[in-house]
Amino acid sequence: MIAASPPERAPLRPAETAAADVAPFAVATFDPEGACLEANAAWLRLHGLQPDAVPLQTWCGSVLIADRELARSALADVLRGTRREVTLRSQRPDGAGFAFEATLVPRRGADDAPDGFHAFEHAVQPLDADPEAEGDEQARTPAAGPDVSPGVAARSLGVSISTVRRWIEEGRLEATRTAGGHRRVSEAELRRVGRSANGPPRLRGSRLPEHPIPVLARALLEQGDGLVSGAASRCYVDGAPGWFAQPRARSDLRIWVRRVARAAEAGRPRDAVEATRDMFVQARTVAGLEECQVFADRFSALVLRALTRLDGGPQAATDVSVLLAAMRRTLSSSEDERG
Repeated sequence: MIAASPPERAPLRPAETAAADVAPFAVATFDPEGACLEANAAWLRLHGLQPDAVPLQTWCGSVLIADRELARSALADVLRGTRREVTLRSQRPDGAGFAFEATLVPRRGADDAPDGFHAFEHAVQPLDADPEAEGDEQARTPAAGPDVSPGVAARSLGVSISTVRRWIEEGRLEATRTAGGHRRVSEAELRRVGRSANGPPRLRGSRLPEHPIPVLARALLEQGDGLVSGAASRCYVDGAPGWFAQPRARSDLRIWVRRVARAAEAGRPRDAVEATRDMFVQARTVAGLEECQVFADRFSALVLRALTRLDGGPQAATDVSVLLAAMRRTLSSSEDERG
């Protein structure tokens, strides 16, 4: 448990940031969609982040993939006004893993309605105490956790889902089946396969650009709503509109576009890919796979058309094309996660 009980309300307003920085625990404030608004110095140290990374962080994105369902459940509870305590696992940018306990406290708006939440966190156990240690596997890797879907296994190993499925069929990767018939792979098996190949195999193809793409950030920030509505309008024929064209989707899509724009501006393409994966996982609860694929294709085409008007140059066009392709590929993993 956390040593000190956090207060019921501890908003991280600008005038209170200095006080938050000397708090005995790590504190971060998140909006109702789970995007990080502010964080104190202790939270940044806990997660191994710099201050300029705060706008790119999300509640679910800050934990290991295997723990995200638990993180989403905690998020749903706190947005209903329920204080929630949860233990999760995370990994710092340097690769060091750790488990932490978090107390989520509802954040109240001017009308006393739930307006996001505060997370009071405390590290409880290192999962990667000595990354350089040799011959001591227990010190270098966390204990086997819950089984994961083929989509999660593919991302962990750096291969496509079809490759993971083929390995399972060939007996090269052991998998079990749930009561519902869905395949699951253990984390211990993922470590075994990764080591047997001298590290995770790498996908062939273009490498994600590791530098800012300001022209993409500009296009999304200035034209994001128009690009989304234009793509949605091109998805459906006459009749009842699907999810992407409905008013209730606008807020979710606007948040997604903003996250991608921030990632492009900061030169962090994997954050854009992760934001897209999160969006499609959510969209697949109400929309069909084909519907999501059509929207992704239409949106990508409109973005590339917008870039030609902004004249970002051939290199920017190539970078954006590679990034958009990686974002579209998340549809396959989001589909598998639903299984």
